[in-house]
Amino acid sequence: MSAKNLVTFTGQILCRENGRITWSTMAGFGEQSKPIAHEIQKGSIAMKLRNKILLGVMTAVTLGLWQGTTSAAAYSTNPSDVMQTAPQGLKIDGKGYFEVPAILGADNVTNMAKILPDSGRSSLAPMDGVELSSYGVHDTGGAVWSHDKSFDMYQNQRASMWIYVSGVTGEQVGDGMAFVLQNDMRNNEGNRAFSGAGESLGVWGVDPKSSTNNAIAGTAIQNSWALEFDTRLNQTVPTSGWNIKDAVPSDFDNGKGVGYSGTDGATPSEEITSQHLASGYPAQNNTYTGIGQTATFPELSLLPRTGYYYTQKHLGLIRDSAGDDIISDAAWHHVVIDYKAPAAGSTDGQMTYTYDDEDPKTGGPDRDVESVTEDIDLNNLNVSENDPDVYWGFTGSTGDTPDGDLAGGGTETSLVVFEQVPTQVEAKSDVAMTDMTQNKAITTGSSFVKGNDRVQLKYNLSDQSNNRDWKDVNAKLKVPAGVTLSGGNYQTGDSGAIHSFSTTPASDGYIDVSLGDLSATTGGTATVTLNGTVDNTAGSRAVAMSKFIGSNAITTAATPSFNVTKSALTLSLDANSQTQSINAGATSGAKVTGTIGLPATDTANADVTLHATWDGNDYELPDAEAHPTGSGTTRTFSLTVPGNKLTTTPNPHQLALYATDGTENSATATATVTIGQIKLGDTSSQLTFTPTFLTGSDQTVKRDSDWSLDVDDTLTKGSTWTLSAQTAGLYRDDVDAPGNKLSGALVYKSTPTAKPQTLGTTPVAVDTGRSDGAAETTDVASDWSGDTGLLLDVDGGATQGTYSGEILWTLTSAP
Repeated sequence: MSAKNLVTFTGQILCRENGRITWSTMAGFGEQSKPIAHEIQKGSIAMKLRNKILLGVMTAVTLGLWQGTTSAAAYSTNPSDVMQTAPQGLKIDGKGYFEVPAILGADNVTNMAKILPDSGRSSLAPMDGVELSSYGVHDTGGAVWSHDKSFDMYQNQRASMWIYVSGVTGEQVGDGMAFVLQNDMRNNEGNRAFSGAGESLGVWGVDPKSSTNNAIAGTAIQNSWALEFDTRLNQTVPTSGWNIKDAVPSDFDNGKGVGYSGTDGATPSEEITSQHLASGYPAQNNTYTGIGQTATFPELSLLPRTGYYYTQKHLGLIRDSAGDDIISDAAWHHVVIDYKAPAAGSTDGQMTYTYDDEDPKTGGPDRDVESVTEDIDLNNLNVSENDPDVYWGFTGSTGDTPDGDLAGGGTETSLVVFEQVPTQVEAKSDVAMTDMTQNKAITTGSSFVKGNDRVQLKYNLSDQSNNRDWKDVNAKLKVPAGVTLSGGNYQTGDSGAIHSFSTTPASDGYIDVSLGDLSATTGGTATVTLNGTVDNTAGSRAVAMSKFIGSNAITTAATPSFNVTKSALTLSLDANSQTQSINAGATSGAKVTGTIGLPATDTANADVTLHATWDGNDYELPDAEAHPTGSGTTRTFSLTVPGNKLTTTPNPHQLALYATDGTENSATATATVTIGQIKLGDTSSQLTFTPTFLTGSDQTVKRDSDWSLDVDDTLTKGSTWTLSAQTAGLYRDDVDAPGNKLSGALVYKSTPTAKPQTLGTTPVAVDTGRSDGAAETTDVASDWSGDTGLLLDVDGGATQGTYSGEILWTLTSAP
């Protein structure tokens, strides 16, 4: 009886492309097989890929420019309702910016101010606001002050905010609010300072109802500067013999103002006729003018004597020349406070306040943008370079019911939503729009832009505070309607890396780009660039507002409005050039032809230029292909993309073409070039033969299980392919030595009766196919039976052992 010796054979797949091994799966039993060196003929493809195609369809949804932002057309007076209409602002609750004391001032006024959440609305980022007064509640005061004296008058500072100050239509509102800088340390008032309600707005002097002139300044918040938003025209002139103690002071606007960038030294000359913004020093005697009028003082005497009422000096006046309301119109208004510190050796700072530079719905200018610059004498705030800090905040008040008005008259709902608070960062942003085709800057009202022109939008962000970071900045980008974007990138700092980003809008209609922190150590700057094309439709393009939302500052940037003229230059591709397939390795290249339509017949071909990108990268055409041929208004062009560009990655390729004639652009036409290829797809990870007993006689060993050997075919129609196999044999214990080689051979049989073909170092064809032009996968091994395909012939003299080896599969194709 002969011995029963068990022999197990394992196989391996090795794939090669152009003679270089690209993929290998090792045999079982933990043995390491060596690759077989082999060169294959040109055009052969052997690599493991899977022919899975994933096609996505995306729908862009464009919403309103500012999420959740509308003007309060219904004249809502409920602060929570009004808050739902607010433009995007910062979240200030819990940030330590403000103190909201319960009691205000020396008279212990109940503070009506509160932090108002934006719950229930859809915001671009978490936010809240400050409520200073509420409609229907008379003679109230409200104030929020910085937690400590943090506004450094010897450092540049910036703040921006949205304000809403309105009541019910048809009623007299009152009285307004004020942005205040103050250094009032009487009885440690500081961040609970407040003067009085009504026309005082919580900061100006309170009429003492006295027979002594100029006693009023001492009742104001001391060492202060204020910018008022005055909604009620206080122009009562007492009649002779008036009862001074029973009268409600309402006289401040009988004074005159200095309009538009007036300075402290200017003489007030303009009558106050309507709602207005104005500034001044509440605690300075020259802010007020006492006017004597015969009055009665019942507690002193029934005899008349002179009593005084007071008018107020208004500096840097902003108002509507026609007398219309510019504050209480049931809308949000944008305010920017920009303070410049004194020059060395000076005590004069400079404050610029800008009103209505943004519309809450469109982001563009609201009405005529108005800006005033006023000097601030720091002596009036009692500060120095060694002690430069003051409190900053907002005050507001309501008053009495005007004679003959409705019950809610003299009151209003007043809210503030902050974009930037002082002492944090000086964040700024702007956008420059350039017509790259004509190399011209696009500004408001530009009319030279033509359809199909290439444009670039460059957003510049900066934090000018020098020692603080603009944190967690997220860009929310909008572009003008009718501009199709082709790409975008951003760079932080002057030498930071350039990062590309997707220009596909999110569900809220914005393009989102996370910029991170803009660090003071790197200059606190960032540049965001968008490139695109103007659609070839004549008409106007409205402004588009982008927002840059950080956790401690928010800025905006609006593109200019401009006009577009339709371009008459056209470019079209011939039908057979719009989409085409070419086999990998083709040397003839991809030919693309088409026509160019010109607006004039006398245009020289040399003046018409084709521009191209290949897979998104600039592709310079040879001069002979960069210009059309022919005459008349229709010219032809022909170009060939060389074979060395017809790679299998990416696949398909995109050739984008447009034409210029020196003044106009054509639209872009895109040719799609698909590279046909043949490659190995899903394949069995290891190939095994059935365990076999040696008998001393020659025998044929079958495969242990079904093998999988996929060929993925995307060749052009009529192309043929051949799959070949070769091997250097099987070796015991994976040791390539003459004594370890299996006595036998791998063979291939196409049919059960066919003569076996022995696999050696010369490739043996195991299958062929012809492409029908459609993507197709063929499992070569699926038709193999137990007596066909790859088999193992074992000689009678073989010795026992575990053998392993490699099979090199080679795919070749021909047109």
